[in-house]
Amino acid sequence: TRKEQIIDYFNDTSTTSTRSISSIQMVIEIFY
Repeated sequence: TRKEQIIDYFNDTSTTSTRSISSIQMVIEIFY
């Protein structure tokens, strides 16, 4: 279920290239 939230978060932030970079950092913190 958490992966779905991450996917939705990516879909929302993918529209903004600058936010996508921060979202990647968020995902890295979540997984590591």
